[in-house]
Amino acid sequence: MKVNSLNVLVIDENRIRASIIEDGLREAGFDRVPHI
Repeated sequence: MKVNSLNVLVIDENRIRASIIEDGLREAGFDRVPHI
């Protein structure tokens, strides 16, 4: 199931941890996962 109406923003100082979270969210179907 692809989720199109929800945006997720990852705010994390640790770039490696943020990348892991972003990858997991993208695998779950989230396309827009910006990182700050």
